[in-house]
Amino acid sequence: MRVFVLFMGLLLLPSLSHSESLEISANDDAAKFGFGWYLGQQRLAMDASWLHHQDQGDVISLGVNVTGFASSGQSPVEAGLGAKLVYTDSDNLDLDGGALAPGGFVSYTLPNSNRFTFYGHLYIAPDILTFGDNGTYREIEFRLYYSVIDDAELFLGIRNTRVGYDLSPSVHFDTGLNIGLKMRF
Repeated sequence: MRVFVLFMGLLLLPSLSHSESLEISANDDAAKFGFGWYLGQQRLAMDASWLHHQDQGDVISLGVNVTGFASSGQSPVEAGLGAKLVYTDSDNLDLDGGALAPGGFVSYTLPNSNRFTFYGHLYIAPDILTFGDNGTYREIEFRLYYSVIDDAELFLGIRNTRVGYDLSPSVHFDTGLNIGLKMRF
């Protein structure tokens, strides 16, 4: 219950935002809910997410990235660099902790077929940037989006979210394929 309350509290943060997105993705074992928003002139991207695995537990994060175009041309590459503040709660090991994970994302929309977008992100925290029971944190994800309409996309993704604990074996909170939906408003 405290995980849900914490996640809902994070969703109250975007009251000063200019645009928002809501996404959900799932596979047989895990579901991820996310909410994203931009601040200012869409140069500062914020996001809050909750990943729940039915056997492993929960991962809640709040991220911030400075965004911009990493290339020029008809279909430039969009990129962001920043960090995520992460809280993890392992059901099987009864361990919890957190991390400050630096990282970023890259997004590219095909110029001649603008309904397709490639996306990837990576956030990593070594031991020095973790607290509680956590020893390391790694989150990597790749997605292929298909834009159904201007403000809604379907995606196929592959995700690996792993926490290394100080005194216990590592836990993969999610690994493998997922499907999802992203809506902008």
